[in-house]
Amino acid sequence: MGSVVNGKRTLSIILAFVNQIFVYYGFYTIPGTLDDREIILTNGFTFVAATIAWFKNN
Repeated sequence: MGSVVNGKRTLSIILAFVNQIFVYYGFYTIPGTLDDREIILTNGFTFVAATIAWFKNN
């Protein structure tokens, strides 16, 4: 079980780094205004935090 979780974490960080490289070189930009991005980002953080809290309490 532990190696599967570590593999998923490793894949996630690799994808994040590749995404950052694409953004840096201008190959990929997120459409929308800065306000739209802020709303999506805060909603995402809220969802992740609530999900983690839910599973830690149960």
